Parts: sequence; C-alpha cells; structure tokens
Amino acid sequence: MIIIEGKELEKAIKICTLRGKYNEGRSNKMGSLSSNIVIKIDDNVYFQNANEFTYVCYRPTIVSKTGKGTYIIDTDILLKYIVKSENMELHFGTNLEVRCNGSIITIPQTTTHTNMSVVQKLGARLRDLDNRSIMANTDEEGIAVTDTLKLQTVVNLRSEYVVNAVDLAERVGNSVYKLDWYYPTLNISSSENNQKVETNVEGYDDSTPRRATVELSLPISNIIKDDDELVILFDDERPAVFANRKVTVLRAPRLRN
Repeated sequence: MIIIEGKELEKAIKICTLRGKYNEGRSNKMGSLSSNIVIKIDDNVYFQNANEFTYVCYRPTIVSKTGKGTYIIDTDILLKYIVKSENMELHFGTNLEVRCNGSIITIPQTTTHTNMSVVQKLGARLRDLDNRSIMANTDEEGIAVTDTLKLQTVVNLRSEYVVNAVDLAERVGNSVYKLDWYYPTLNISSSENNQKVETNVEGYDDSTPRRATVELSLPISNIIKDDDELVILFDDERPAVFANRKVTVLRAPRLRN
C-alpha cells in the first residue's frame, strides 16, 4: 500500500507514459508508452514503464508505504478517479483499491505488461541511477546502464537551458534533435530541409572532457523541467540516459540509414 498526493500520482503517470511527439520519417506524430505502468514498492517506490526503445522511472514523493511488491496498474482507468488536492491510498491485491476522502474505488488489477522483461532488466540498473549517483561514481570506464553497456560521456548541466534548447529544436518539425558534446559545450540542434536550429549550452566543470554525438527522438522537456539539476549520459550512437533527482530515462539512439 502507498499513500500519495493526487497531484504527484498524476505527475508520475504522465511522466511514465511519455506522451508527446515522436519522429516518423520526415514528420512527427503523437505517441506514448503503454498506459500500463509498473509500480515497485521496496525500500523506495518506483513508477516504471518501457518499450523496445525506451525505459523510464519516476521516483515519487510519497506520504507513506507498507509492504513490498511489484504491481501493474491501468492508468487509463486510474486517471479518471484522481483528486489532485487529496491524499490517495492505493491498496494492491486481487483488485486495485483506491481510497480518497471517504470514497473507495475498486479497479481490476492488471497482471500483464507487454514489455515487463525490459522493465525488470533495465530497472535493475537504472531505477536508482539518479544524477547525483552518476556524478559520485563517474570514472574512466564509464557508468553501467545495462549488464553489457557502459557509457563514458557524462554531461552535468542546468536543466532549464536544455529544456529551452530542445523546445526550440522541436519547432523544426521532425521531432529529432542532435546532442553534440565537445567539452565544455553541448550543442543541441535539429534540421530539416532548409531549416536549422542550434543552441549551445555550457556544462559544469565536472563533466567529462571528451567528445560524443547522438541523435534522439524523445519528448524530454516535460520530463525534466521540474528539477534544475540534470545529467545526460551518452556516447556516439549509443543509448542516452537523462537523469535528475526523481526521473531516469534511457532512450535508444535514432540511427540514420
């Protein structure tokens, strides 16, 4: 069981479904991850989701919790009953029982997630990998993000500058942006036909003094905008990790044919 403020619960769901514009050829379209979200209750609470290209974890602020376990919830149903200004109790069992302000809502418990194996495999490495743990454990060999992949390029910077740069790059219209790191500057750009937008963002001195480039299609702005801290972890044409104190996202690169 967890008790969580309704506003925080709604935020966790929105972040973990990653709804936004994704690249499709020369244009973009609205997309999202599964509406089924995996909640893991352990020493901490984790809201997780994934598909074959993406993993996301949100570490919510909760009022309290009891017990341990892993549960799958249908957020399309749950969103209808969220009261933002009230604390909500989520009781997990045969059904999901939601208690709020004297009301009890019973929702059928979901038992499957299309990419549960991805959630479990990547979550084992990533759910506790926030920006501060990355900076505390950076070395020449890199940071392990899967059992077989270490990333060596660590860019520590202020998130609002990245949000502004990505939002501007999105206006090009193809929902693809390029991260080009040449210490101490991160160039964020997007181009299509005769249009091109690029913004330089300065990283902090403790970022990795090396070069790396990757292209991504990911609606990252709404995910990272609420925290002024951000670390981006990537290498040439490898998956990229965005991490702050509450959110960790891994996204596969967009590889050109």
